[in-house]
Amino acid sequence: MKIISVSNYDEMSARAAECLVAEVLAKPDSVLGLATGSTPIGVYQGMAAAYTAGELSFSRCRSVNLDEYVGLGPESEASYRYFMEDTLFHHIDILPENTHLPKGKSQNLSAECTRYDELLKSLGPIDLQILGLGHNGHIAFNDPHASRFDDVNLMQVVELDEKCRAQQVRDGCFADIAQVPKTALTLTVPALTGAARIFCVVPSAAKAAIKSAMPARMSGLRSHEPFRRLAPMTTARCGSHNTTRAPISIKKSIKNKRLSYNFSKIRTLPSDCVAATRAMESKSAGNPGHGDESSLGMAPRKSL
Repeated sequence: MKIISVSNYDEMSARAAECLVAEVLAKPDSVLGLATGSTPIGVYQGMAAAYTAGELSFSRCRSVNLDEYVGLGPESEASYRYFMEDTLFHHIDILPENTHLPKGKSQNLSAECTRYDELLKSLGPIDLQILGLGHNGHIAFNDPHASRFDDVNLMQVVELDEKCRAQQVRDGCFADIAQVPKTALTLTVPALTGAARIFCVVPSAAKAAIKSAMPARMSGLRSHEPFRRLAPMTTARCGSHNTTRAPISIKKSIKNKRLSYNFSKIRTLPSDCVAATRAMESKSAGNPGHGDESSLGMAPRKSL
């Protein structure tokens, strides 16, 4: 695992967006694992800015999201489908049929879990997964005290605890906790560890969860073990000073928001990201794939 400490929210978001853009430049049909909530808003702003600037196309990409509230359909502004459409999908050229989320209004949740399991297996391993960290330490909707690394399923139905539901209110998703659903569909930990690479964005407000909630509740695992098991992973975290949060409610459109990062320099990438320029050179030499990942300093890809 590599940790990148940055000074503010915009810089953290830009580093993650760089990696996503570089992944797509290197592999245009990438499978992208996407998260929701307030933390990745800046990441998606960066992706949209890169697309608007003509840096890349997402038309061949496939996306899979981590979770969805049980009982909410895409027409609900609090649903994660609505969030993704408003925050990212409407601002890039990804095809609607290539965007995948669990169906929260399914009448048969067991069948929906099976459907999403099969979908993930058909797409192959996620090439790059964006993750956030909940204030109670949850990854997706996997609470630390209940997370299982040996789950045979890729999707499950979970109960949301009080702290997790309260975060949804603070993030502006719901007016009060009574409106927050008590159950959700979520990818399991093994589904996440099956990703080829993971980029976790952790604002300063969530850093305490790494030091307290995660270690204390992971059934005797060492404090760093949950993150070791998510390797190969890069974590970008904000420092404790001069740190800002996303300046908008997650219900707002990002059309009038811009990051300060200059995406015209997107190919000047950090070493922990896919080296887009070298990948493009590999393509020009007749290799349509990623090229030699070991020469890029990347861990080899894994299969689900």
